[in-house]
Amino acid sequence: MLVRIFISLVVGFMLGATSLVLLPGLGRLAGAAVCRGQVSPDPTRGRLGWQCAHPDGSSSSIAPEQIILTTVIAFSALALLPVSHRMHAFEEQWREEQRRINEDAAHAITGRAEVLRLALIGPPKRRILMRAAEVRLTLWVQPPNARPYEAWVIWLVEEPALERVLPGRYVAVRLNPAQRDRIYPAFPGAELLRAERERTES
Repeated sequence: MLVRIFISLVVGFMLGATSLVLLPGLGRLAGAAVCRGQVSPDPTRGRLGWQCAHPDGSSSSIAPEQIILTTVIAFSALALLPVSHRMHAFEEQWREEQRRINEDAAHAITGRAEVLRLALIGPPKRRILMRAAEVRLTLWVQPPNARPYEAWVIWLVEEPALERVLPGRYVAVRLNPAQRDRIYPAFPGAELLRAERERTES
């Protein structure tokens, strides 16, 4: 839940700041939350300048920081529900994928595969931050006591293990004969991200 609140705050800050830049008039709504009187523009304080006319006839300026904070809180509250819904859907998808992986692992057998082709995909920044590369592999899978076949997978491979998946190399794999397209690496430093039904040229 803390992660969802944090993401909502980030989204709220981005939306709130952008909205105030594009639509400064939104500051009137934010000012009404901190002013019990009448809110009016204060041109001397710039685009986010507002002043509050109190019921006793006095007036005071509303600090731009109050306008920004109130706007961010409002947008964060509005973002909390869709962010929570999206993260819940993502968590359900992740759990379902883990369930499929566990089912495959229960029936997996060990084989080997020759790497026919390799292509680095995914954003370079991810590789730098995670010290791992997303790679698309074309494999010639050789299961025991069965005919070999070609498969196309996307693995996440840590940098020290990249040399193990160069074209021409043989790698240990685990596979479920009932799910021939899902080829799991059977060596440390790599994991299956997804399988591809058809070859995708890079």
